[in-house]
Amino acid sequence: MEILRDFRISLVARHEGRQLSGIVNFPRNVNETVTIILHPECRVFGKLACQELAEDGIELERNSLSVSLDGRLCVEHYSLAPDFEIFLPPGEYSMTAIGANDGTLVAKRSFSISDGVAELKLYPMDLSLKGSKKLLGQPAPDFADVIAWKGTGPKSLKDLRGKVVLLDFLGLLVPRVYRQNPSTN
Repeated sequence: MEILRDFRISLVARHEGRQLSGIVNFPRNVNETVTIILHPECRVFGKLACQELAEDGIELERNSLSVSLDGRLCVEHYSLAPDFEIFLPPGEYSMTAIGANDGTLVAKRSFSISDGVAELKLYPMDLSLKGSKKLLGQPAPDFADVIAWKGTGPKSLKDLRGKVVLLDFLGLLVPRVYRQNPSTN
């Protein structure tokens, strides 16, 4: 019940034999009754791809999909293969696909499922390499958008050749804050 008060949670229910599914967002009031209405489901399927990796002979691995309904996460799908299949009721959805090598590939897509639609094919869903991954094995690019240097620091990478360099990326990590129930300390 503590989780329901602190986080927005959706529940997906599915009757596989009847091919029905439904999604409901839990209310903040934990004493409120929740009713899930099942609708004829849609088989949403597809395949993730990355042309940039395919050119280097690298296959996608460790893929995940996050599907949101009305801005709330409702389904997560993890796979070692690029193919995916999920079952959803009618609605307006957004999907984020992340793949290969710990999140170096990303694609986003919105889609709609109308009443009576039994299947929706979402591929090829092409994932793009993040810019930093494209630099792997390449000479370091020159600095851009440097906010400040300690002392009178150099203004280009060439000025640092042969010197020990410490880079401080302060502020790039965003800490997560978790609430703890004071009575359980």
